[in-house]
Amino acid sequence: MENETKLTLIKIIHTAIWIFFNFVIFYMLYAAIANKLDKPR
Repeated sequence: MENETKLTLIKIIHTAIWIFFNFVIFYMLYAAIANKLDKPR
């Protein structure tokens, strides 16, 4: 595998993981603001 191909693959994987974690973080922010988190009973 060429070095350039490896770098491109790593960038794609990194971007996918970054987008996933950003989605989770912003969803938690939304849930906290919208009071959607489950409350203990």
